[in-house]
Amino acid sequence: YIELPAATRRNLELTQTLRGESAPTLLSLLDSCITGMGSRQLRQWLLAPPRRREPAIDRLQAIACLRAGLQARLREQLRGSADVERISARLALRQVRPRELAALVHSLQRAQSLHALLSQSHDLPPLLGRLREALQAPPECGQKLASTLMDEPAALLREGGVIRDGHDSELDELR
Repeated sequence: YIELPAATRRNLELTQTLRGESAPTLLSLLDSCITGMGSRQLRQWLLAPPRRREPAIDRLQAIACLRAGLQARLREQLRGSADVERISARLALRQVRPRELAALVHSLQRAQSLHALLSQSHDLPPLLGRLREALQAPPECGQKLASTLMDEPAALLREGGVIRDGHDSELDELR
């Protein structure tokens, strides 16, 4: 990656104006992402551009493919998706909330439909092809989580009402 010194980032107003505001900047003008994950990825791409040309070429090819008709359908599928990166981080820290797990189940189901949508296109550029393959989450992961959680779990674990009855006989007995 090309390392951009803080002074260069500031003077180019990539993510913050010289006055310290978040708009108008290059990021604020380019960011039309539906999800927080997309906005963070765009920010990362702006702040750490690759040294090699191939990633930029891959991105341009993907943009051309999306602009040719796939973009609207993908945006519709992504609308309302949970922030999987953030939920995964909270999960790793063992600070995840029950409703975040329910949102993760919903997002894993959306990932399957996104994979199916991308699979309908036969001539995907390399970047979108890699994205399609990355969207193949293990189906048993989402199914296991969906079968464990109640349809609408409580906001906090201590409130109860998170794990379905019949999932664990010992837990049912303790209840």
